[in-house]
Amino acid sequence: MIGPGFSEFEAMLPRMQQLAQEIVDSYGPNVNPETLPANVEIQAMMVRAKDILVDQLKSFESLAKEESMKLLEAMAVLPGAAAALAAVAPMFEKAGIKIPEAREPKPPEPEQPLFALDFEEKYCPAAAPVLVASLLDLAEGVHQPPVPPLPSIARQLIKVSTATAAEVARSYRLKPSGRDLLANGLTPLQYLDRAVEKPANHLDAVDFLARALPRREAVWWASLCLWLTTEGKPTPAAGDLLVAAVRWVLEPGDPRRVAVQDLLTAVEPTSAAGFLGNAVAQTGPTSPYAGAPLFDPEPTASADNVANCLHMAAVQGDATKVMPRYQDFVALGIGIARGKHPWVRPKPRSPGEQQFWPGQTW
Repeated sequence: MIGPGFSEFEAMLPRMQQLAQEIVDSYGPNVNPETLPANVEIQAMMVRAKDILVDQLKSFESLAKEESMKLLEAMAVLPGAAAALAAVAPMFEKAGIKIPEAREPKPPEPEQPLFALDFEEKYCPAAAPVLVASLLDLAEGVHQPPVPPLPSIARQLIKVSTATAAEVARSYRLKPSGRDLLANGLTPLQYLDRAVEKPANHLDAVDFLARALPRREAVWWASLCLWLTTEGKPTPAAGDLLVAAVRWVLEPGDPRRVAVQDLLTAVEPTSAAGFLGNAVAQTGPTSPYAGAPLFDPEPTASADNVANCLHMAAVQGDATKVMPRYQDFVALGIGIARGKHPWVRPKPRSPGEQQFWPGQTW
């Protein structure tokens, strides 16, 4: 015999199962229902479901065991489950049906902050080794001094010699968001720990790293980021300047610096390539145009141009790629500060080795 509430039960079950699944999807399978926000629909449904179950169980034949369990399982993850299930438990046990327990709370795992070194390891572009090798191909024929591989990558910024973040920050004008990250006594690494927490502060991390890294490492970082952004296909003028900048990294000195400076007239001065070229040119005496007297640039000029290069590289082209680019740039920069991605190829490149981007011309 089918009890009077069975048709109502059939109509209610899909909605109750849907609500239960939504709760599991939103809060996890071990959520404590009693901690969830009040919901008028669920409260009314729980009261009615309990009444239907009580009515049906009085005649024992009404609800099949399988159908009862469906309703009980749905109820177990809804707010009010403990009280509702306790109310019907005696009758269900008498009918030989085991009541599911209301879901017990599971202590939430404490959210672990993602510190700068962990951020670098998580988000550094997977193609970074090939990125380095392909960029070095631009400067083939240039002597590459052997650099012994590090036995292990340091969990510190071995390329940053400044003791405090405040010392780095004094060399440029911080944005308000960057100033908010500063605190007394912070080390450069601790500043970056704060800067990587939110994507909006990745711009501040770029500004900071551009001044914290030595000039040579900073130009190398900017070169890698520009090469990554152009996907191995810069314009001819930007490609020539990128080649010259990498050659300066490999052999810093006036001949290579002047070679970069001579190429600046072929690119827009406010383009990413233009800022990269000026980052190299302003590591020594320079002139605003051919034939003009030489002058010594400000000590911070090269670093300022590195930061401008990276900001311009991040925003060129597809707007949806801006924040992912900043994430890549910051991860690469922290890696370089740790001693990763040096300007030497770890092993000779074989003739048949795949290029970074199919069809690349540079």
